[in-house]
Amino acid sequence: MDKCFKPLSPIEQMQKKQLVIDTVVQNSDWPIYKIARFIRTELHLTLNV
Repeated sequence: MDKCFKPLSPIEQMQKKQLVIDTVVQNSDWPIYKIARFIRTELHLTLNV
């Protein structure tokens, strides 16, 4: 998780993850790079470089 954001409660995390999954399923025509970026931004995940 990105340290710039307030951590979500476990219930909020589950709801957010389900929303992301639903959005990706609805937009299954997106290229894989767009799906990966969407997941990272919505769930506030960071990449270690």
